Amino acid sequence: MKPFALVLMLAAPLPAAPAGTLGGHIKDPSGAFVRAASITAVNRDNGLRRSTRSGSEGAFILQLLQPGEWRVEVEAAGFERAIVPATRVDIDQTTRIEITLRIAGVQDSADVQSHAAPVQGEVIPRRSIANLPLNGRQYLDLALLVPGIVPAPPGTQGLGFNLAGSRSQSNVYLLDGVSNQDTQNNGALNSFRLSEAIEEFDVATSAPLPEFGRGSGAQVNVVTRSGTNQLHGSVFEYVRNTKFAAADFFTNKLGGVKNPLNRNQFGAAVGGPVARDRTFFFASYEGFRQVAHAVSSTRVPSLAERASVTDSIGQRLLDSQFKWRSARARHCWIHGAKARLAFPSQ
Repeated sequence: MKPFALVLMLAAPLPAAPAGTLGGHIKDPSGAFVRAASITAVNRDNGLRRSTRSGSEGAFILQLLQPGEWRVEVEAAGFERAIVPATRVDIDQTTRIEITLRIAGVQDSADVQSHAAPVQGEVIPRRSIANLPLNGRQYLDLALLVPGIVPAPPGTQGLGFNLAGSRSQSNVYLLDGVSNQDTQNNGALNSFRLSEAIEEFDVATSAPLPEFGRGSGAQVNVVTRSGTNQLHGSVFEYVRNTKFAAADFFTNKLGGVKNPLNRNQFGAAVGGPVARDRTFFFASYEGFRQVAHAVSSTRVPSLAERASVTDSIGQRLLDSQFKWRSARARHCWIHGAKARLAFPSQ
């Protein structure tokens, strides 16, 4: 079994559908609101800039921000310039910051208070995807960390998970703002399983916003990674091998041999700038190799059962099947005898 997957993305830092929001208030030392203050947010990874001005009550809001770390700069007449070096913006979340400016000429830093106000659901960040154990490297399995979500029963159409008693087919999956829904079973498309290429994803468990209101279950919004102004990358491999595993109690008791299971999942990701602050690239590759022998059994009809078949087509099918199995059995016996002669057992 040798499947592999490769994703290559080349893009400029334009606002995408999966985005977060940054908002708050600007105040002076007395607590009064500062209007017409200039607020500029700069993405620390790719240099993308977004600007706005505070309103009459000192409030401001910046929408459609890419998930990541943002540097916030605030300027207003008569006040010192304030800089927030880094504040985190997550997908489908609103991060609020309260900034108190200092009077011009006073050598002091601005007072900044920030907190994330979730609009809905819970965000699974990249560090969790990279560090938590994932059997099969399916990042969507981490949705089970969200309160109210349980695995779907085996055999359920759509698989996945259930939220608060809703069907797994009621979940909605978006990938970079585009539907990632399997129209056959209404589950998530499994053609995109590159966990190393995922920046983060949000699992909305409350009443969805209008843009996510297609289904009544969980709303899963996934955003992929992108290149930055710094060349960065990673290499990984996850190994399971029969030599590393102990035999179970009954295999040891009966003197049996462990069933082989050799699994290798490996890959790499790399991203960087094509034109600084303008265009970036990101590539991710993942390979999968597995050796897992499966033992199966079948039953060959007896001569009496074959004789009971009266139609000509059925008789020919049975005859051809019996001849094939007989030839296969002779082939296996002959090669097994050769192996025993060449490599006698100890």
